[in-house]
Amino acid sequence: MQRSMSDSTARLSTFARYKHILRNRSLMMLWGGSIVSLLGDIFFNLAIIWAIYSHSQSMLQASLVQVVWHTSRIFIGFIAGAIADRYNQKTILLVTNIISAVLVALLAVMMWNKEMPLLFTLAILFLLNTMFTFMSPAHYSIMPVVVGKEHLADATGLFTTISKVVYIAGTSAAGIFIAYFGAQWAVTVNAFSFIIAALIILPLRLPPKTEEAIASTTKTTFWKGLKDGWRVVFDIPELKTIIWIGILINVGAYMGPILPGLIDQQLHGGVGTLGLIQTAAIVGTMIGGIFAASIERTFGAGRLMIAGLTLVGCSIIVIALSKSTSLTLVFFAIRMLGMTLVNISTGTAMQLLIPEQFRGRAWGVSSSLGIIAIPISSVIGGYAADLYGASALFLFGGFWFICCALFVCTRREIRALRLGEITERPLAAKGAASQVSASSGG
Repeated sequence: MQRSMSDSTARLSTFARYKHILRNRSLMMLWGGSIVSLLGDIFFNLAIIWAIYSHSQSMLQASLVQVVWHTSRIFIGFIAGAIADRYNQKTILLVTNIISAVLVALLAVMMWNKEMPLLFTLAILFLLNTMFTFMSPAHYSIMPVVVGKEHLADATGLFTTISKVVYIAGTSAAGIFIAYFGAQWAVTVNAFSFIIAALIILPLRLPPKTEEAIASTTKTTFWKGLKDGWRVVFDIPELKTIIWIGILINVGAYMGPILPGLIDQQLHGGVGTLGLIQTAAIVGTMIGGIFAASIERTFGAGRLMIAGLTLVGCSIIVIALSKSTSLTLVFFAIRMLGMTLVNISTGTAMQLLIPEQFRGRAWGVSSSLGIIAIPISSVIGGYAADLYGASALFLFGGFWFICCALFVCTRREIRALRLGEITERPLAAKGAASQVSASSGG
């Protein structure tokens, strides 16, 4: 099968492709809003997560934050995706940013009054993630339309790199800011960041939706359209397998909340060591983001997933056994490099596989299914880490990711997948979508 990407596009250097992407005004508005919101979230998350662990010294309680953070996405994700397909995606981004600002402002007011009940905090986190659940499919649906399918992998890698550069600067600034001014100011900054993000997105102009996209939502009821989204997901073999890969990967999500415990037990470090590890992880993510698209064009997305998962598994095993901070930093960078290769490959493939008119709904369904393992693994992992220690749980996680790589090896439709070839099959994808619409119409 020949690649659909034009020869002239394929011959462009990485620098030339990035230059073309950065000249896209609409894309810069979309990214600008996301980056500002990200900066605010860095301040917010650093203030909340470490405070809970420091207060309780319990990895289980820290894990509960992650459970709450993902619960709404599991139950509301498929509905949010259907809304993203049916309504104006820019409006969805504006409304959710404004509501998020109000929610965070409420938490800031409580903190300024020296009142921060745990249940109230968890409720705010739940509602904030509900807003994020509505933002994500809208953002996800806009990206391929604004940037173009031929530049999607490069744009995804570039945005990942830019985000991590911001994350490095933001994490350092947030730590100093919180130390000098307190957590309540960090939360207040996050509230303002949502307002600024909305103002950046406000002038954004989107291309008109295609006739197929309009027909798929206006000529059917909301619930029939929702059912169509489910059917599209399961009618595309590669997409169905990618969702299974996501579920398997997210079984290892428990390692995030118990990381402070690993730092304490293995490295005898504190929040400073956590900051260094986060920085090392971000460096690995940046490297992966820069080179993922170029590597994929040479080896293919399927092989990149296998290599990335193997790299992640091996590096986690070393991290679990390491008592050296320096060694841990190196392998955290390698771990995140591998994970970034996997994320960019799977995320871009999903965007290319899903027909435009079903992009929001299919993303909502796949997202809800993909993260279903996170709350369960977080609770079980946090409980097990309190019993057996964080090192043992990280060791298990390393072998689990190697098993994930072996699973991908057994799936021919993924093993042979190349992003450049996905765009050669638009008629097949639209055919599946047409069959879905026909069957749903009875």
